[in-house]
Amino acid sequence: MVDALRPILTNRSEIAADSTLVKITAANGDRLHAKVPLAEIIDIDVTEVRKVADKRFMLMASFDFVITRQNRPLFAVEIDGRHHSQDLQSFERDRKKDAISETVGLPMLRVSSDLALLRNGRRTILEYVVDSYYLFEAFFSAQEAGTIPWDEPFARSSIVETLPEGEVIRGLDAKTINYLAQCEHEGKIPNRVPDTFVIRVPNRRNVRCLAYLAVAPDRFIRADVQVRDFRFVGLTPGELAETLAVIEIGRIVEEWVVGDAPVAINRLRLARDFEELQHGVDDGHFVSAVSFSANAEIAGGLPPLTVQLGRPTKG
Repeated sequence: MVDALRPILTNRSEIAADSTLVKITAANGDRLHAKVPLAEIIDIDVTEVRKVADKRFMLMASFDFVITRQNRPLFAVEIDGRHHSQDLQSFERDRKKDAISETVGLPMLRVSSDLALLRNGRRTILEYVVDSYYLFEAFFSAQEAGTIPWDEPFARSSIVETLPEGEVIRGLDAKTINYLAQCEHEGKIPNRVPDTFVIRVPNRRNVRCLAYLAVAPDRFIRADVQVRDFRFVGLTPGELAETLAVIEIGRIVEEWVVGDAPVAINRLRLARDFEELQHGVDDGHFVSAVSFSANAEIAGGLPPLTVQLGRPTKG
C-alpha cells in the first residue's frame, strides 16, 4: 500500500477555524464542510455566473469552508493569509470568488488568518462574526412572529445574549466601552467616546477604520485597523473594523492611565491621517463616520474633513 493520502486542512489557522466553526454550526443544527469545490455548490453554466469568471477558474477553485442546512449552502468562510492582499494572483482569485458569491447570493465571510482567532474576552473574532449570522436569523424570525417591530433595525453591537449556564454576553467591545466610561468618570481621561472614520481600501480589498480619542490639548490616542472586505449577514466589515478600533483605543488607554502608553499624537500628525481619509472620500470609498464635538473641544480642534453623501467629494 502506498502512503499517498494528504490532509484536507494544511495550516494551523484553517485547522483552528475548522474547530471553531464545527462547534458554532452544530449548535445551530447546521453542517460544516471544508475545502468545497466551487463547482459542487454553484451551477457554473448559468449565464450570469459565467459573466464574472471563466469556467476553468470555477472548476479549479474551492471555498475554505461552506456551511449547509438541509443540504443547501447557507454561507461560506474564507480564511485569508497575509499574501491575499499583497499577491496579485491571490488578489484576483479572491475578486472572482467574491463576484461569484455575490452573483448567486451566497453570503461569504472573509477574515485574515492573523485576526480570525484573536480572542477578546471569551470569544474569538471568528466566533463573534459567525454568531452574527445566527443572531440576525433569530432577530428576523422574531420580527415575523411580531415580537420585534418591523421597523426596528438589527444592530449587532446592541445584542445581549444569555448562555445556557446563565452568563450574559454583550458586544465584543462592551468591556472596552464600560472601561472608557469608568476612566472618564474617575477623571483619568477627559472623554470616553472615540471618533471613528471608515473607508474602503480597494487596492487591498480591505476596510479601514481610523479612531481617535482626545486625552489632552493637542494630544490624541490613535487606532488604525483594517479588516478584509466581505459581504455577510448580520455584520458589515465597517462595523467590525470600527469595533476592533474601539477595542484598540481601550487597550492603549489602559497603558496611558498608568504612564506606559506610547506617545500620543498631535494635530500635525493627525492631519496626515485626515489627508488620507479625504483622498478616500474623494475617490468614493467613504463608508461611515461617527464624530463628536467633545474630542475637538478637548484637543483644540480637528483637521477638516469634507464628506458629501451621495457622491464623491471633489476639491
